[in-house]
Amino acid sequence: MLLNILLAYIPFELSIWLSRKKRPFIVFALVSVVWLVFYPNAPYLLTDFFHLQDLGMKDVASGQFKMNVYIWFQFFILLLGIFYGLFIGFRSLETMLREWMNRLKINSYVSYFTILLIITLLTSYGIYLGRFVRLHTIYLVTKPIVSIHEMFSVFSSSFFIFISIFTGLQLFVFILYSGLISSENKIK
Repeated sequence: MLLNILLAYIPFELSIWLSRKKRPFIVFALVSVVWLVFYPNAPYLLTDFFHLQDLGMKDVASGQFKMNVYIWFQFFILLLGIFYGLFIGFRSLETMLREWMNRLKINSYVSYFTILLIITLLTSYGIYLGRFVRLHTIYLVTKPIVSIHEMFSVFSSSFFIFISIFTGLQLFVFILYSGLISSENKIK
């Protein structure tokens, strides 16, 4: 979990660094690519909900939840990590969307949501590679040829179903996040 949170934090820092001042276009473009490579690590944390079954929270015989403080503490840590990673990930996505819109001088909701859709599709692709192919971001540097081969050998009906479902999930959670942040700003 700690490594996943660290990997989710990298795009947050990159987005903040880019938004602090106007960088030269080549720097902006290169850092944006690095951001896009690391960003899927944030929504990837959603797949960590599957680790809940490993906690042994339910008694098999009775079907009831166990009251074991250690198990519930692990549950808390898992959820805390997932929610923190999603929050900083979505904050970085929101920042990068704003920066791209400003850089490209685009001011339409259609363009905003088109860019958002493209990013979530690419992110779902990255999450699929990480969860099912076990292709990690660092492998793009340490094993580039193998990584590229594996990236193009995953296409199947299951792949496209996962991409569709996970893109929808990301969009839903991001729109929920954006609505909450927007409501918070209106209250102030």
